[in-house]
Amino acid sequence: MSQGIRQALQKLDSMIEDATPKTDSHHNFVSINSRDGSTNLIDSTVANTRYFDIRTSSIAQDGGLSGLSSNKIGLFEVVVRYDIPYNPQDKLLIMAEDASKILNTLKGPDYNLVTTGIINVVVNNSPTIQPILDENGDELASLLILPFTLIYLEA
Repeated sequence: MSQGIRQALQKLDSMIEDATPKTDSHHNFVSINSRDGSTNLIDSTVANTRYFDIRTSSIAQDGGLSGLSSNKIGLFEVVVRYDIPYNPQDKLLIMAEDASKILNTLKGPDYNLVTTGIINVVVNNSPTIQPILDENGDELASLLILPFTLIYLEA
């Protein structure tokens, strides 16, 4: 039995990669980090659509009321890059569809507690969009950011 943050994030990575986008389905979600020491940064990848990473937003804290629990609670975000030449409205529609797909995927419930340690994923904040600008201030790409809370076992 292997549980903990690394196994939990690997499971979420694979769940997102297995999700099929509603529009432009030949460009699937692709994780840029395998949690095995990769140093790729989503902000610096080039010409990639639907490449994603799961970032840590806060260090996990104990989830037990008595402080003796092995339950941990951490804040994370899925960040998806879009380098697509669609007009701005098309890009926003695709990002909205993808946000819905990813959020539904994260909510599980196919977590397999024994192997991943995932107890629950809570989506309690709205997705946001952040532009990536070049040195002249022109938009090169967009990042879709989907925050979530992960409750997992650290064994």
